[in-house]
Amino acid sequence: MVNIYTSVFSENDEKWILDYVFDLQARGRAGLLRPRTYAEPRKWMHGKGRETIQCGRCYNFVEDRQGNPPGILRYDEVDSMPYVIKRMVKRLIRWSILLPDRILNSCIVNIYDEGSYIPPHIDHHDFVRPFCIVFFLSKSNILFRKEIDIIGPREFRGSVDM
Repeated sequence: MVNIYTSVFSENDEKWILDYVFDLQARGRAGLLRPRTYAEPRKWMHGKGRETIQCGRCYNFVEDRQGNPPGILRYDEVDSMPYVIKRMVKRLIRWSILLPDRILNSCIVNIYDEGSYIPPHIDHHDFVRPFCIVFFLSKSNILFRKEIDIIGPREFRGSVDM
């Protein structure tokens, strides 16, 4: 995997982005964002603790209390894409990482507890491709495959490991 992160975002960029994300997190915890923008799921299993901030579109990860299936909820509103994220997208386009005709219109920011991870899943077909994933504060491996083998707790194997 090529690490393009250090070439695209400087330390100052990273600090500015993270300060904004942590401000969003604080506003979400305080109830100052639209209800579906911020979520703090139940921590039902070690390693699955994360806070989620959604902007642009509301994505339902599992069937909710109203019976809505997983996917983009077209009639539930979340906060719009923040300027900071739009600026990141513009930078990714300028660096030819994203194509100008595929500008992202939504984002999901996951803030994981230390030691947490995202289990194998399929990103819903409602999402238009391409996806863009940016990590801050830690290195993370991503496995790609139609089927991901579960080897043990927190251990997975896929055909492409990045």
